[in-house]
Amino acid sequence: QSDLNSSRSKPLSDEQVWDIARQILRGLKYLHDNSVVHGDIKPNNILVSDDGMVKIADFGVSKMIKKDEMRIDTAGTPAFMPPELCGGEAYDGKLADMYALGATLYCIRCGHPPFVSTKGCTPAKNKLSSLYYRIQNDPITFTIPVAEGLTNLLEGLMKKNPTERINLLGAMKHYWLQRRPNVSNIEAPCCPLIHSYYNKVEITDEDILLSIHRIKADHVSPDTSVESVKHSDTIGQVRPAQWHNVRVMGGIESERRLRIFHQQASLKTHSFAAIPKKNQVPNALQVACDYSDGSDESDNFCDSPGGISQVGDKEFDLVMNTLSQQPKINNIHLRTDEAILDANIGSVTGGAIFSTLGIRVSHHIARGSRLDQEDRVTLVQDMSELLPNKSTSSPMRQYGYFAVFDGHNGYRCANALHERFHFDLISQFMALGDMHKAIDTACREFDKFICQGLRQESDTSGSTGLIILLDSLNGKLTVANVGDSRCVLSRGGAAMVLTTDHRVTNNTERRRIIARGGNIKNNRVNGVLAVTRAFGDVQHKDIGDGKHNIIDPIPDISSYDIQNALDEFLVLASDGLWDIMLPQQVVNFVRKSLSVKKQHNNIDLITKNVVNEALRLGSVDNVSVVIIIFNNKK
Repeated sequence: QSDLNSSRSKPLSDEQVWDIARQILRGLKYLHDNSVVHGDIKPNNILVSDDGMVKIADFGVSKMIKKDEMRIDTAGTPAFMPPELCGGEAYDGKLADMYALGATLYCIRCGHPPFVSTKGCTPAKNKLSSLYYRIQNDPITFTIPVAEGLTNLLEGLMKKNPTERINLLGAMKHYWLQRRPNVSNIEAPCCPLIHSYYNKVEITDEDILLSIHRIKADHVSPDTSVESVKHSDTIGQVRPAQWHNVRVMGGIESERRLRIFHQQASLKTHSFAAIPKKNQVPNALQVACDYSDGSDESDNFCDSPGGISQVGDKEFDLVMNTLSQQPKINNIHLRTDEAILDANIGSVTGGAIFSTLGIRVSHHIARGSRLDQEDRVTLVQDMSELLPNKSTSSPMRQYGYFAVFDGHNGYRCANALHERFHFDLISQFMALGDMHKAIDTACREFDKFICQGLRQESDTSGSTGLIILLDSLNGKLTVANVGDSRCVLSRGGAAMVLTTDHRVTNNTERRRIIARGGNIKNNRVNGVLAVTRAFGDVQHKDIGDGKHNIIDPIPDISSYDIQNALDEFLVLASDGLWDIMLPQQVVNFVRKSLSVKKQHNNIDLITKNVVNEALRLGSVDNVSVVIIIFNNKK
């Protein structure tokens, strides 16, 4: 079967659109009757089987709603979002589905979305902002001749004012759908069977997660023993005579297209010749997690250093890709865990022992429901091992280095940070002699370097950065952050957040973005980026000296004295964890796990369980977690 992605297909005929519209409406009727809004109707999510049966796919941003409930979350595909969602207003999910249906039918009939961004609009000015403006203000125009009845239906489905928009039942009864083009009248698309004919199935969050993470599924052959229903309106039975002209992709090609569509980065198979290789020091990297998923499932997409080459126009992909949103954290009250850990911390097993630092470290990474693993983790026990001429008297010998890089729109930027940022940092420290200045300078200089390489590759990837330096000699912790990964310290069981999230929900960050000429749409910078500071992301940065960058890589840097009697452990993690679990919730989870003797206090198992808990609660992002246990020299 194939999807209806029209970026490389000629427009379908009125008769083909007629058949597809009727089948989609019946599917939406069933969903809406069961209080489900799809949230991302578009050509790529409409599958057509060899015999013309239409299926609605990809329920990644779908929601269960209550009667008359208005949605406020931002999710969906920009080119198919209704005006009210583009404007950041509360919206009716069912009417949003109807608008997206209208935009989808327009797209497959005319060969392109109903609205595109203004030509000549540069990335810095943001193509999405231009697209949102046109969706909210421009009238619908047709670039090719379209049947009068279909024109009337599409204009009704895509009304700017949602209260004037055709609802689902109105669309099903629309006069154009009652008569196949050039054929006599037939009955309207029927409603789903009455309740006595079907059983309602309850699906739990656990069922959904198991479905998402299942590696292999048994192949089920279609049941050809059931006798075909003779009614002319049966799904898949009434289809245009021209269906044999619709190109249907094979299974391999369909999977390849799906991978390319979801790949956010612009990558080339020979890529990143611009990044010089540094001398590798394997012994220094006691633990270095770069591509591995860390879960039990294989990640074939991350093993290739060249990544996946993009097919087609990036501007089209920008407005055709889904903007997904993490589930919200439940509003729960948490108290500090009162469990006593003094007797258990020293008996922790597993992980990597960093003897010179007196700590034990473990990490775990899961891809989650993403198709690609874009997170990177780097852990270094002794920074002096990275120097060309190793010296036991080097001031870097006392420092351990721990970093989490959360990539987005591809892994190229995060991978470069993983491979060389620690080298850049040690060079700056040896030159400046001050760790805060070294981190700040290294971040700025690395960003200039990486942006130059990304522009040469036409790569729009970016990454956050969480960098931790542990000074074992002086008992100090230096925390630097760019983006929204977090470092949380358990001090006597109380969660202390040592970083500040660089997001538009932070009023200081929001004002800074606007002052630099950026805009905020749907709680994203220029309608695209969830963070306000990042490495890479060349589409939001000035080619010159960087003074006019909308986002920048300038880190927040703080230092803390380690209190041996109180400080128990650190949790470093990407936003895939913090978007779904509160800091105190994570600290309580780890402490309770440490107190369970049957686990033998194995830190590797505990770290993996933290990641799995985030996935169980509904995290849809990559999840990377590092746990550092203090006062553990065994």
